[in-house]
Amino acid sequence: MTSQEMTSKRIFELAVAGDVLALEAFDRTARILGMKLADAVAHLSPEVIFLAGGLAAAGDLLLKPTGQYMNDFCFVFIGAR
Repeated sequence: MTSQEMTSKRIFELAVAGDVLALEAFDRTARILGMKLADAVAHLSPEVIFLAGGLAAAGDLLLKPTGQYMNDFCFVFIGAR
């Protein structure tokens, strides 16, 4: 497969089929996105975050781990529960 044939849609299809490399690509993307969303929350304190576009269409394959990583990276005040 050439680099021109490797699209985000194709990587999504491979991940859904269980391809290990495609799943790793989604996990790395979710980790970085979750980290940057946690940064945005720390700086801006938004009430809501909307994600749209092609990657958001990947649904739970991207959004569940992104949410988990975001929670992992969010600053927690000492004593807050």
